[in-house]
Amino acid sequence: MSTLRLSGLRRAPALLLAALAGFALLPGANVNAGPTVGVDELSAILADHIPPPLPPDAELELEAFARQVRLEKNSAPATFMIPGFDRFGCARCHTAGQLIDKAVSRQRDVAKTLRHDFPAIKTIPLRQYIIQPYADELLTANQFAHATFDTIRIFPRSIIVDEKVYNRSTHLHETFHLTQPFVGYANELSAYAINIRADPRFALMNFPYFADVMSAFFLPQLDGILERYFSGKVKGDSRVPAQTQRFINSSGQRELGLAADSIKKMRPLLREVYRLNRKYPLQAAYQTSRTMALSLLLDIAAVKLLPLPPINVPEPLRRQALREISAQMEKNDNTRLGYVIDRKKESLLNLKYKLGIKNIAVRRALYFLYIKTRYLKEGSVFLTAADHDDFQAYVRKKLDDVEKMLRSKRITPIEKSAGKKMAEKIKKGLLQDSMF
Repeated sequence: MSTLRLSGLRRAPALLLAALAGFALLPGANVNAGPTVGVDELSAILADHIPPPLPPDAELELEAFARQVRLEKNSAPATFMIPGFDRFGCARCHTAGQLIDKAVSRQRDVAKTLRHDFPAIKTIPLRQYIIQPYADELLTANQFAHATFDTIRIFPRSIIVDEKVYNRSTHLHETFHLTQPFVGYANELSAYAINIRADPRFALMNFPYFADVMSAFFLPQLDGILERYFSGKVKGDSRVPAQTQRFINSSGQRELGLAADSIKKMRPLLREVYRLNRKYPLQAAYQTSRTMALSLLLDIAAVKLLPLPPINVPEPLRRQALREISAQMEKNDNTRLGYVIDRKKESLLNLKYKLGIKNIAVRRALYFLYIKTRYLKEGSVFLTAADHDDFQAYVRKKLDDVEKMLRSKRITPIEKSAGKKMAEKIKKGLLQDSMF
């Protein structure tokens, strides 16, 4: 094992593109098996693994135990490291070599899973895996893990939860992120689409991405299932996150079985989400951010591949509802002014309170009718921005965010090199778009 030195850790701009941590069981996992640890036991284990904050102006030199490993036969070597292993007390209970051996084994298993489920993925660009025992702007305390440029950063506590509760789900989620061509909420939907196929609890946990399609097309009882799932008590003084507590304590096997059946039926839709995000990464990210409807690509996939749910309202009310939805969904405040307003949610609320449509199933059906008329043209998905200047400004903002990250004093050379390549691809996409 070699030893690397990380120096010059000084104040840096805040990380602007933090990825959402993902949770799922690997394919084939048994829902009934449940986690291998209880909430109190897990909380006790995590007590010794709380990442202390690294001061933003810290001038530190951290010894980093590191090893280069070729994860796949024809892949480039990846560096596995633990910066600050001795300084942050890891050596009291662990050896760096054993921790890195386990990390390598996990990533090899994850690579096999992705290869099996996504044969179209040519390369998995993992060049660096950092077990980070401290929190900073590259991996904040409220994150589980973060996929940056060709790099996964993860806390020791996250590895514990991933092993004992989520069966390596965070690793699967973040590794998949490395294969995606752009950034944003559309990426999250595509990654969570992997997770829910393995265990339905993650569709409940991440319901904004899936609930409307599941309810409207497959599982009308989902609203009640969600209400019961989130009504369970959680311990506010526990070191275990509330969402993890709900997972550990979840019951209702019959309801989970119904959710699992609906997710199985959704698989063609999930494949379409993956296709759309790969084919139109800039447009998918823009349309999702513009509407803040996190499920947008899935909503589009549903109306493309499935018959619309019935809409039992008079024609004048239907037209009025479509105008109301369009008035909300076509606003650009989220991208122009930086708001975070879920336009789908606003649309459904307006249908209820302004137009008096009390039945949620009817409101959802009207929303999906709008989605079909707005985003499908002769059976093909149409994601082109109506406001070309707004689209260009959005992509330039994302490019600025990437370049701000690259100026961080704490980013590694591997991340900087990969980040520059991403920035060049974004610039190329902008140039191609400006030609039309």
